[in-house]
Amino acid sequence: MARREKVWSQERKSVLWSVIMIVIGGISTSAQARNDIPLSFVATASDPATAPAITGKDWRFVLGGGIGYGPVYEGSSTYAPTALPAFEINWRDRVIFDYQGLHGNLLKDKHLTMGFDLGYDLGRQESDDYDHLRGYGDIEPAVTMGMHFSYGFDYLKVDASFTQAVSDNSNANVTAVGVSSGMRFKTRTLIVARFGTEFANESYMDKFFRIDAAASARTGQPEYNPEYGIKDGTIDLSIIQPIGDHWALTGLAQYKRMVGPAAESPIVADPNQFFGGVTLGYTF
Repeated sequence: MARREKVWSQERKSVLWSVIMIVIGGISTSAQARNDIPLSFVATASDPATAPAITGKDWRFVLGGGIGYGPVYEGSSTYAPTALPAFEINWRDRVIFDYQGLHGNLLKDKHLTMGFDLGYDLGRQESDDYDHLRGYGDIEPAVTMGMHFSYGFDYLKVDASFTQAVSDNSNANVTAVGVSSGMRFKTRTLIVARFGTEFANESYMDKFFRIDAAASARTGQPEYNPEYGIKDGTIDLSIIQPIGDHWALTGLAQYKRMVGPAAESPIVADPNQFFGGVTLGYTF
């Protein structure tokens, strides 16, 4: 019979860290137009227990990838397969460079992690789903800055992040909060689940979900001016199976329910969003 252990204990193998970082770095923006990485995996990876130091090494490297299947933009009813490439360069769990950008942990101990993020948002192109997005115009990529926080208990962890676009005039930002927990078995299989939500300011809602007069004339849809509010709720699940001391195989899934002003936009074809994938990672 499987024995439950403290998921956030300090005895976690480095292989678990490798696959979680594969997930962080790997979900392609062709599946989620705004680089919407499932936050359960981000939250898990930031935990000091799931990222133990490799004895005698200041540097850690992750290579791997896989395949996923999900909506072609946030709110799309069209799904497509996508590659899940990944890489990570990690210095003492303090400075991390990966597919999402540069991250720094200014405070990090057994329970608490706080730091900054420098990344990017790929925006959205009409070509992502031309049948539905034609006439709404392209959303240009943007550099983003933000901060992250997490606090882990024995079987539970809370996390929060704030992300702000800084290279355009949109002033768009998103605040995300969540709670995650996990279970590990004698087979070394680790199951992690997270429940979360995102709050978007009015500028973000305008950037991705507004229909102005020009777009209304091009598409025939009524003008729509969303307000700030809760954008979605998510349930994330990852199942991680170590293979030897360096490799690990992970299955991952996310259900997102878009709500409020975002879900009411005609740009959103389906408020129910699903993503699934499989990755293989190697840590050295």
